[in-house]
Amino acid sequence: SKFRKRVGLDNLGNTCFMSSILQCLVSLPDVVQVLHHRLDRPAPRNSRVAKHRGKLARQFVDLARQLMQDSEHGSSFRPHHIKRKIDGFFD
Repeated sequence: SKFRKRVGLDNLGNTCFMSSILQCLVSLPDVVQVLHHRLDRPAPRNSRVAKHRGKLARQFVDLARQLMQDSEHGSSFRPHHIKRKIDGFFD
């Protein structure tokens, strides 16, 4: 069987806009690289970022890695982990 890059994200029910934005951001290597490098820095105290300790950024970087990995037949990917982090970020 032939391996190719993943073709996109599965819709998890009303997540098409989220998926399109994430795919656009993943396609910008500078965005992924900046987030990856900033994960090593401590977050400011008393901020929403500190509360989540970069978990959303970490999920995004993980998503970018998974989308760039080869998969059988160029299958799509289910972004359920990052969706949960995004949902939790606004609680």
